[in-house]
Amino acid sequence: MRVFHFVVIGVIAVGLQSCGLGKGVVEKVSVATTQEGESVYVDLKADLKKAGFTLPPLTLPLVDPKRPERKLGEIVTNGYTIQVRVNANEVVKFPVADGSKLPNGDVVPVTLSQGQVPIAIPVLGSNSRVYFAMNSSQIMIGTAVTILKEDRLNLPVNLFFPFTASEQITGTAGFFLGALQGIGVFALYEKPAVTTSAMARISTATRTVEAPRISIRSEAVSSAKIRRLERTADSLSGELSLD
Repeated sequence: MRVFHFVVIGVIAVGLQSCGLGKGVVEKVSVATTQEGESVYVDLKADLKKAGFTLPPLTLPLVDPKRPERKLGEIVTNGYTIQVRVNANEVVKFPVADGSKLPNGDVVPVTLSQGQVPIAIPVLGSNSRVYFAMNSSQIMIGTAVTILKEDRLNLPVNLFFPFTASEQITGTAGFFLGALQGIGVFALYEKPAVTTSAMARISTATRTVEAPRISIRSEAVSSAKIRRLERTADSLSGELSLD
């Protein structure tokens, strides 16, 4: 198992002290698409607001558990940055895991119409996941990066802050706590810069085809949630391991 360490006070402070009640936990988010032959690659880059922790330089592969030689993409962490890359053509062929849930079992902050759910891809050697969905005019890419269990953070609380990165890119980012805990970033890219034919080829290969629309689900950031997390943060010190 690959782990790295950060100060838990910092990871909560980035969402509480630096943002008040809603300015967010990310400094900058970008989504890009590139075409390489018949394949379309989707890249998410999220720069976190600076706090009392940094992420080590790690590259964690996304693979098909049934065929580990088949690489679907990767997660890269470094400093305050999380990057995700997926091969959209390959990801939509992946046996669909339950992409409707965060690692802690709560509902992901993303909604698809017609009862569809995102594709969930496990991160090799960890409880973290990457999420993907698309139709002919939208791409959703996200990740939930888990920390190793800390009993004092075992609260059934999620705290996500919506963001607007550009006219085309919106999303939400924050923390999920409970049996599994960590940081989540979900971005929605409207009218991505790839050819219509390439989008159509991929969208017809996935269960999230054509008609289902994708939207970011907003949840009120209540003062009660903030107070619960602040009380928990006040009782913590030292380091946790991130899975």
